Amino acid sequence: MYPLLKAKFSFSKAAKIVLYAEGLSIAVMETAEVIIEVYTPGVMEASLATGIFWAGMLLALIAGFIAAFPVNYYLIGKGVRHQH
Repeated sequence: MYPLLKAKFSFSKAAKIVLYAEGLSIAVMETAEVIIEVYTPGVMEASLATGIFWAGMLLALIAGFIAAFPVNYYLIGKGVRHQH
């Protein structure tokens, strides 16, 4: 949010932009991750010491990235987000 404030956006306008851009992306990513974690057999019951737990987390991370990519692409195209 600091770059927006530095660019002379008001605090409320900067907060709205950040919440919209980041919130939408994070919501889509987290939804995909939770779906994978819940529906991958054994992940929810696994402990940190088991391979199935880490395999499930890896699958969830990949799914979250894939799900959020088009959202971020769209937001960058609309000028809401910026490319690093």
